[in-house]
Amino acid sequence: MSTPLDLREHSRRLFFAYWPDAKTRQMLVAATGKAVASIDGQPVAASKLHVTLAFLGRVSGSRIPEIIRIGARGDYKPAKLKFDRLEYWPRPKVVAALADAVPEAGQTLVNTLWERLLLLGIEHEERPWRPHFTLVRRVRRPPPKLSIPAVIWPCERLALVESVSGPDGLHYTPLAEWPLCK
Repeated sequence: MSTPLDLREHSRRLFFAYWPDAKTRQMLVAATGKAVASIDGQPVAASKLHVTLAFLGRVSGSRIPEIIRIGARGDYKPAKLKFDRLEYWPRPKVVAALADAVPEAGQTLVNTLWERLLLLGIEHEERPWRPHFTLVRRVRRPPPKLSIPAVIWPCERLALVESVSGPDGLHYTPLAEWPLCK
């Protein structure tokens, strides 16, 4: 007879992200829809749009409560991101919308999250934070020069999200969400 696995011990692929509400998702889809339709690839579903703040990678499920406590600290400020251009990234074969600047509140949030995560022994990659959200995956050929109208994303929610790969692509499940204090 086998005993059930303790799923908390299995590694989970986690990240902190700005997580948009339904209204913001609709606005992002409306602003980028024409460009997305012209790209030969797999459009990212509106429900999956997010801006990664801190990618933790694979973490033991038993560590989730202490990671949630970091997100729940509540001393993070909202930010506004203005997305006004698209880029094709050939190595992951994606098209992403890029912010025109890194807002101070966003950079402070990223830095604070990593300071707190490092205390837990979670190390991060050295690349600087570059606010973006992925619009199209599995791009089959480089798209022509694309543009989008400027769209402002009011980043007012932080989420700890689990990413799971499945036969039909990536699935994102928020494990916890918090409003950012104003």
